Parts: sequence; structure tokens; C-alpha cells
Amino acid sequence: MNNKLLYINKTDKKESLDLYKVVIILLVTFFFSIFFSTILNSSIETMAISGTSMLETLQDNDYVILFKFSSYKRGDIIIFESPATINNPYVTEYLVKRIIALPGDYIEVLRLGDRMVTKVNDVEIDEPYVTKSDTINYREVKRTKLATGEFFYMGDNRIDSYDSRAGNRMGTFSRDVIKGRVLLRYSMTKDENGKTKFDYEVFQRD
Repeated sequence: MNNKLLYINKTDKKESLDLYKVVIILLVTFFFSIFFSTILNSSIETMAISGTSMLETLQDNDYVILFKFSSYKRGDIIIFESPATINNPYVTEYLVKRIIALPGDYIEVLRLGDRMVTKVNDVEIDEPYVTKSDTINYREVKRTKLATGEFFYMGDNRIDSYDSRAGNRMGTFSRDVIKGRVLLRYSMTKDENGKTKFDYEVFQRD
């Protein structure tokens, strides 16, 4: 999935056209938000990313657009309330991670030689989004069957992600704490020439 880089410059016709794409994305988000909230009693939200646990898929200070679905699949990037704060009446913390295994699945995380391997239902899964495998400080997860309603999650940056591998305080989570699935990531930054760079990526399911 390639990122699209849009440079906004009033003196450049092509770059001006790219600005229209930015406007279109924002308008589509706005109208879809109205549609989902009034017709389907749901909503689209925009949230800022803070942290590095989802590198290189999501960068610190990126923005994401998410929608609350009725069902979720393995590989979905989601935002959900942290298991560490669910029962805290004073603090609510949201996490962004990737769903690795679904309710009823068997999950196992182990080291094979010099690499970390994730198995779902006894089959090693392909994880092209993992650029750095945590083979030094890895946390092994013995073969376990997820209970009804349980989701197993991990960050793409396995070296710097506090997730289901930690067990106990973090562990798994249930569907009712999911805020939504990430549909799109975007950011706006200045390059070395002072031009505004709009960077975005749409996350599509297989």
C-alpha cells in the first residue's frame, strides 16, 4: 500500500489540484459523519496518534479517521479503551493496535531461531507490517484459546509496544471497548523548502 504525498503550492497547477484532494477528503469525512450519525446511529471520528508502538504504519502526531463497525477482522487497526483504565472512573486512555486473533482463535507467540513468530490456529501468519521483530525483549505467549468476546492485539513496532503479550494488566479486550477501526491516516508537515506536505494512506481490508 503506497503512501501518497501531496505538495500544496499555489504557483504549481498540479500541486493546486492536489489541494483539491485534501479538501475532498475532508468534505467526504464530514458528510459521511453526518450520514452515519443520523441514518445508522453511528459516527466517524478523527483522533491524533501519540506514541511509536505502531511504527512504521502510524507515526507519532499522525491523525486517523475511524468508524465503529459491527464486526472486526484479523489485521484491522483499531482504537480501543486501554484495559488498564476500563475500571478507572477518573482516567480514560485509548490505545491504537492491530487485531491479531479473534474470539475462539488459538494464539501463540514464540521465538524460532533469530525471529519472533506469531501463530493463529497453529498457522504462522504473515506480518509484512512488522519492520522490527522483538527478538531480544520478546514476550512469549503460550498456545492459548481466546474466550468468547476476547480479542488479542499487538503493536506493529513489536520492540516498543505494550500489548496483549504483557498479560495480566493489559491482556485481551472485549468488543464493547472498541472505539472504531482506522480507515485512513493523514498528516500535514512542512518540508525543507517550506512547502506543506499532505501525506495519507487508506487502510483497506483484504
